[in-house]
Amino acid sequence: KESVSVACIMVISSLALSLIFRNRFPRSLFLLIFPTVIILWMLKYYYLIVLIPAWAVIIIYYQLKPMSFFKIFLLALIPFMIIWLGGLAHPNLKLERIAVVVYDNYLAYSAISKPDNLINFPTLKPEAESLIVNFPKAVIIGITSPLFSFSHNWLKAIISLENLFIVVLILTSLTNLQRLKSSPYSFLIIITILFIFIMAGFLSLSSPNLGSLSRYKVVFMPFLIFIVTIDNPLIKRIKFFNLYA
Repeated sequence: KESVSVACIMVISSLALSLIFRNRFPRSLFLLIFPTVIILWMLKYYYLIVLIPAWAVIIIYYQLKPMSFFKIFLLALIPFMIIWLGGLAHPNLKLERIAVVVYDNYLAYSAISKPDNLINFPTLKPEAESLIVNFPKAVIIGITSPLFSFSHNWLKAIISLENLFIVVLILTSLTNLQRLKSSPYSFLIIITILFIFIMAGFLSLSSPNLGSLSRYKVVFMPFLIFIVTIDNPLIKRIKFFNLYA
């Protein structure tokens, strides 16, 4: 499911980027958009309900120029409209149900997970306030876990090394923050980061199992790797990568 879901996300993202920067849809991809959306909805509807609003606001931002009250109004309205329509299409996406659904999933995974694979959120409750309080911790765990887990499980050790390298890339990429203000792609990068945070947080809270989380996080990993490797000083210093620059 995850492989197909990621493929669907890449098709949708490719179409959005083509519209933003080329003002056109490639025909080959355009024919895939409707079946792609349907497949992603059937497999992972909660991926789609975060992805579509993200790309919608990015498209509006870059296609409607200059900045105006109407543009700001659309940027605020469209995400809420899409999420509201999502709630009509699936009961789990209703705003008043999200905290309960996340909590129920948390309990279900907690019941079947081994203690050494379980991610604990002891203060989590089926309430919006509790969801918000636990969300920052969930984001960090979603991006970095498992970390420093050099156990007898060789697969977990490999994943831990991968996550350690990602953390290093994140830290070294922070040197580019000053350049973000002047970048024409700043809005695209900011919304992409928000998408990563939202997906990492909700996946950690609703799937608090290290094995499951390692699989599910592939939905935002391509975006995270892209963000943290852009002009990363560490990447530039490594001769191996410079051979292919």
